[in-house]
Amino acid sequence: MWISRGFLVTGLAGLLASPLAAAEPEIDARQNVWAIGFQLRPLQFRGDENQQLKMNSSTIDVSRVWLKKTWWASVDASLVVGPWSQRRSVSPPLDFSGSGFGARLAYPLFADQLRQESGDFGLTIGLETFDMIGRSYRRQNLDNDSYSEGWTVRARWTGILPGVFYSSLKPGRPKGNRPEWLVTRVEGYTFVLSSAFPIDGQIKQKFTFNGLPLVTNEPLKGYALQLAFSAWLGI
Repeated sequence: MWISRGFLVTGLAGLLASPLAAAEPEIDARQNVWAIGFQLRPLQFRGDENQQLKMNSSTIDVSRVWLKKTWWASVDASLVVGPWSQRRSVSPPLDFSGSGFGARLAYPLFADQLRQESGDFGLTIGLETFDMIGRSYRRQNLDNDSYSEGWTVRARWTGILPGVFYSSLKPGRPKGNRPEWLVTRVEGYTFVLSSAFPIDGQIKQKFTFNGLPLVTNEPLKGYALQLAFSAWLGI
């Protein structure tokens, strides 16, 4: 039987290439991303007596995220922006600022792994610590020729963060040095709805009333809602 030389060469090349291709190890996907986002935070805090911190605040967040097949975790740093011109009973308008740090762990609820084409739904649990300060250096004139000034309202708390999340993520890119694997891209977006319940905290209020310095310090109670949006960046 006559067999062409080209057919033999092609067949031998295929036999040699098959085991080599099968033996090539699978490259793991990248598992670390950065996240940039913001939060809307309606606060519903109170003290034991007449202290209250009920207002709508917001934060700008930067996070480092570890993304596995069946869970993700993040470490977060937050910058408090507002509210501005927040009034109390006898105070001038107060401007609030501050910062916070937190960590969060999340698991998908309806799938055995993340990065589903239809998106991922799941549960989250976390821990945060925050420090907010509202200040005003204005003088507030009151009835009966009274006045208040020199206001400082400080709220500090550490709390737990149960919540739910939805994420829409692209398929993971392999680890490696190919240009298409190294280019910065948006990996996806995440929405988190959660509540912060303080396990430790204080509200401290300091001001001057008719020239007399007054200070109150009370334990922090209540809760804070969180609606967070973030974009995950693969760098």
